[in-house]
Amino acid sequence: MWVHRRSEEPSPTEITSYWKKPRLSAVGTSLKFVTAAEFRKTRNTTPGPSEAATIVPELTKAAESANLTGHLLKYTSDAYEDKFECLSVYKLMCKFAAEGGSECSDFLKFATTRMIPSVCTDAAKMTKLQAKSPLWHELRFGRITASKLYEFAHCKTADGTLIEGVIGAL
Repeated sequence: MWVHRRSEEPSPTEITSYWKKPRLSAVGTSLKFVTAAEFRKTRNTTPGPSEAATIVPELTKAAESANLTGHLLKYTSDAYEDKFECLSVYKLMCKFAAEGGSECSDFLKFATTRMIPSVCTDAAKMTKLQAKSPLWHELRFGRITASKLYEFAHCKTADGTLIEGVIGAL
């Protein structure tokens, strides 16, 4: 008796959209054809520029107030501090650009003054397992290999695919 009653109740995961037939399935029965305009949504649901611009600061503020240490905070929060942050090429580039730097030779001097030898030694020990180390993935971001250096030496554009390949597409 109990099982029978339970089977008559609606399922907790039952939602009308699970059982709703697509519009295209009606073609051939009562509908002769469907135009592309009928598939278009009537209302634009994408957020406006002002909404999209405020989401990252809102998330950062909420994460900081809850003392979270997520991946987003590494790149968006000024309050986030990490022992190995001085080795991150991305963070070094951001700080260098914020201070008005633009020349390669100046960046190398800037990075040399920020990278502490003892932290470099600790990072080398912690990243020996490479792919199993989250720190290794962070520090290899924007890495430059010998072949990339050769390409840079012969590169004629400042914002081409070579830059996107090393830094990441924006």
